[in-house]
Amino acid sequence: MKHLLCLLLVVGAAMPLVAAYDTGRQPLKAAALSLAVPGGGQVYNSEFIKAALILGIEGWFLGSAIYHNAKMNDAYDNAQNATGDDFAHWESEYNRHYNSRQSDYWWLGTTVFLSVIDAFVDAHLYNYKSEKQRLRLKFNPEGVALSWQF
Repeated sequence: MKHLLCLLLVVGAAMPLVAAYDTGRQPLKAAALSLAVPGGGQVYNSEFIKAALILGIEGWFLGSAIYHNAKMNDAYDNAQNATGDDFAHWESEYNRHYNSRQSDYWWLGTTVFLSVIDAFVDAHLYNYKSEKQRLRLKFNPEGVALSWQF
């Protein structure tokens, strides 16, 4: 508990420094777009390849979940009209498709969560390449120097 409190204090103290740095992108907007539209935050951050990849992955898991849900419902309907060994067969089919659908939902949620985090971080680091040029680490015979142009 003490470690968590210390971490929160350090992060809280560093927030004004992070907030003062203008990235040119709004991280919360990028995260919200990524949550609302598959790959939306990545498009907002001009990461088009990532956006296409995320759109494909999320679409795959959503389509797979819809497929397994339909198969699960079919197995349920067939089990209602079956007896004996047929009932056991349709019950196992129902359980198999139910577990597959739940797995698809889990992977879809994980993919959405990771894409939101990715969009948020990319928005924070959007101007990093230009900012990196202003910060130089110089190696001299006397030692190492860090220069920052502002």
